[in-house]
Amino acid sequence: LSDGVNSSKAIEILIKYDLKTKIEDCIKDFKIVFPKINNISAKDASFAIFDMKCHSLDEIFILLKYSAKIRDFIIKNDQDVELILTLKKWVNIDKTNEFRILFLSGVL
Repeated sequence: LSDGVNSSKAIEILIKYDLKTKIEDCIKDFKIVFPKINNISAKDASFAIFDMKCHSLDEIFILLKYSAKIRDFIIKNDQDVELILTLKKWVNIDKTNEFRILFLSGVL
């Protein structure tokens, strides 16, 4: 990454507020997690963790650190928004059963 300071800002925030124990407890409960920050996933960092399944705190940090989407969001919003880390329980989904719908002004 070209800007090591900004790219690791999310990691610094997690360490600053001592969330390590809470994150590790969540991983212990869920076994495998999928991290997001402010509803933004790190899918663009799948090169770092191939299947994006996080089994450890280190893997979560790797995804957050190498995600350009998350880095750009943090840089753009800087101090304006509170960063919220969400750890979702990993669920294997058959991609053939996945679909998306679009609502615009309450209409499908």
